[in-house]
Amino acid sequence: MSRDMVVTHFKQVLPLERILYDEKTLRKYGRDTTENPPGRPQVVLKIRSADEVVKVVEIAKKHHIPLIPRIAGTNLGGLSLAPKGGAILDLTEMNRIIDINEVDMLAVIEPGVTFGQLVDLLDESHPGLTIGIPLSPPHTSVMANCLLDGLGNLSLIHGAMGQWITGLEVVMASGQVIRT
Repeated sequence: MSRDMVVTHFKQVLPLERILYDEKTLRKYGRDTTENPPGRPQVVLKIRSADEVVKVVEIAKKHHIPLIPRIAGTNLGGLSLAPKGGAILDLTEMNRIIDINEVDMLAVIEPGVTFGQLVDLLDESHPGLTIGIPLSPPHTSVMANCLLDGLGNLSLIHGAMGQWITGLEVVMASGQVIRT
């Protein structure tokens, strides 16, 4: 499918300024920190809400456009590289810390929240709480690190980061939202 068609489909749910397809941007999003060959996305979609994720997934399903979520692009396994013709879902703007519950030691966050962002908030507003620091840069996504079962400085005591997840809201390939 041509890039113009892909852009036309996604313009139904996103403003054009958040559908990126200039060569410099595509080169940047075609790489991560892996040694895998670069990917070649058709477009980069700057997502700001779960509702937008649902709408984009529905369009991608209807038109058979592969979607690859991405936050920091620091993955070592090539997981944030789009196949030719695919679209990158840039989730960096979904970076709200929705709630911190000191009693239950729980944070409700969006996927773009980074370890640096969460540590800064805890230090400033919740000094009694801490989070394990990952073996990756501070601009790494908390969610991505947890989903990949990343390790941090507290992993020997409390397990890999995936064991710290108590619930997820997930947009399935069908566009259905599930909470677990």
